[in-house]
Parts: sequence; structure tokens; C-alpha cells
Amino acid sequence: MKKARVISILTVAVLLLSGCNGSKSEEKEKSVSDIKNEIQNYSFSEHDNLTFNCSPEAFDAEDIYIITTRSSNSKSCDESTKQELKKYIDLLYGTDVDISNMEFSFGFTEQELETGEIDNRINRFNISVDLNDDPGGSLIASNNTFIATDYHEYEYGGDKGFKTGTLYLPKEFPDSSFKMFDGSSMTIDDAISQASEYIGKISPLFNEDSSYRLKRVFVEDYPNKGAVFDLRFEHVFYGLPVNDAGFDLIREGERFVTAPFIEVKLLGNNYLGRINNSHYDIIEQKEKVEKLITLKEAEKLASENIAPNITGTVSEASLEYVCVTEQGEEKHTYRPMWCFTLDNYQPRLDSMELFPRRMIFVDAVSGMTYYSDHNSFLFASQE
Repeated sequence: MKKARVISILTVAVLLLSGCNGSKSEEKEKSVSDIKNEIQNYSFSEHDNLTFNCSPEAFDAEDIYIITTRSSNSKSCDESTKQELKKYIDLLYGTDVDISNMEFSFGFTEQELETGEIDNRINRFNISVDLNDDPGGSLIASNNTFIATDYHEYEYGGDKGFKTGTLYLPKEFPDSSFKMFDGSSMTIDDAISQASEYIGKISPLFNEDSSYRLKRVFVEDYPNKGAVFDLRFEHVFYGLPVNDAGFDLIREGERFVTAPFIEVKLLGNNYLGRINNSHYDIIEQKEKVEKLITLKEAEKLASENIAPNITGTVSEASLEYVCVTEQGEEKHTYRPMWCFTLDNYQPRLDSMELFPRRMIFVDAVSGMTYYSDHNSFLFASQE
């Protein structure tokens, strides 16, 4: 374990240059309204290591914040959590699930995970309530992370299930119908409409005055069955999207981007296979930011603060909330960052993560630059 961690750190260390390039000056910052004007008809510059093949996304937020969320240990699950889980599963599937079939789950310490031995002296914190039936689901009381599933014949992950599929961005959706897993037919537009209806049923779990937006659609080619639609939605806090291109990292002391998202899996017409409000956080407080680093400056920092051997073509550029954290951190902080997408990878069939990406993030307040590669699980920051 120690040797693997050292190798990882040495590998990450060469990815980003250290120095003072991340510092900002007053003329390189503007108000939110000026930033919104800047990105209209914006043209990217030329760089040796980065090519920008996109236009920056507009955003609706009038005010931008640094957001702090509620502690992950703020609330343990209890009998009321079981009632909440039942309510949402019944709403989604028209069932009447028996709460006596639900169980509490809890977390293990790092030492327990390493040794495999349970420390019976610990008073356990119930992380979630789980229902392992069909349909089934899980709810975490402290942050409203929620999942509901009804797979039936669908095989998820491992050696079974789909091996190929097609990724679509919102401007690329085909008009044609797909033969679905259950034998029905539907278009991606049909799927978006139905997914939005399902999300509406669990919207009380979301932060007040928040919303969501469609980000990507992956169409699985399930062998001998047909298509399965996976729809990925980003949350939107106070008019600004929350970036969903992160990954979990369990190596002690190493940082990564954690990313909340909503994912809806449709196995057919009005056939919900899964809905997942993943890695969610409940907002506790927000601090208004008066000025942000301009896109022009962020573009420059993105190019200058990564090592020359890191190259790529940026296909998406946007201002979004991003949370950089580490394993076990009880509170999360979401900061406005310029987000640059370098690669959209194919799904990871080992972990069934359907939308892995390679990203550069530039903090729009501090100028700190981050590099995140989901395929290699590499994350680095400018020092």
C-alpha cells in the first residue's frame, strides 16, 4: 500500500508546474455581469499545449458564491428515514414497499478497511437505509443522496451486460427511435421527458431554489435485447451548474473532485431501471463573490500551469461550481471554477461509471489550477 501511494504521488507531481502563475491581479478580475458579457462571442487564443475547439457556455446566475455544505455526520438515519425511502420508491414505481425489509448500513474506519477487523468499541453512525428488494433503493439522511432501482432481467456491470454504446451531447441527439431493452420503442427526446418526470418526484430531496439540467446521454447497446438510455443531469445551484466530472479516490491524504449528479436509466418506455441522486450535499451557508477571474485569464492559466507533456483539445468550457476534497472530509466547499473538458472517455465497465472525463479546472477566485483524469485516477493541483 505505501509503495503504491508513493508511486502515485511521484506520477502526479510531474503533471503540473509549480510557481506563481496562479496568482491574479486586479485587472484580470471582473464582476459577474462583466464576465457574462465577456463570454458572448468569445474567441479563444492559440497555445502550444491546448487547442480550444468550442465556445464558452452562457450561465444564468446573477450572483456567484463560495458554498459550504452540511457535515456528512450531521444526521444519522432513523425510522423516519425508512419512511422517506418508502415514500420515494412508492412514488417512482407505484408500489407499497414494506419498511420492515429495510436495513441500516454504516461505515468502516480506514483501519477496519485495512485490517478487515471490526472495532466493536465504536458507536456506529448509520449512513443509509437500504432496501435490497426489487424495486430497491437507498437513502442517506445527512445529505439526501438517494438511489432507486428495478432491474429485473437487466445485468449491471461485470462480465455481463452491454459492452458498446454511443455517447450523445445535447446538440447531437438523433431524431430516430430506438428499439429498447423491453421491446418498446422510444426516442431520446421521449427519454428526456420521462426522466424529467421521474426527477420531479424526488425533487424535495434537493436544495431549496436549486434546479438541474441535462448534460449527456449514453445509449447502451445491450446484447440481444436493444437499447438502454442513461441520462446524466447536472445540479444547478443559484443559477450556476455544479460540475459532474469527478471521481472517488480512497488513497489517504490525496485530493480529488467530488461531483454530485442525477442519473436516470430507462430500460424502455415508462420503464425506470434506476434513478440516482449521487454524491449530493445539503447547502449550509454561502458567501457572495464580488469579482471573478476572467475567462481570458483562466484560459491562460489553464495552458501555462500544466506541464508541456499534458496536451489536448478542449471541447467544452464553462463556469461551474466545483468541489475539491479528500476522503473523510466532513464538510464540502463548492467554489466557482472555469471547467475545461479535454476528453470524454468510454464508460468504465469495471466500475460502471458511464461518463468519465479528463478535465482542467481553474478556480475563478484564487487562480489555482487543477488537472483531473478519470481514466488514470490522476488528480493534481498547482503548488
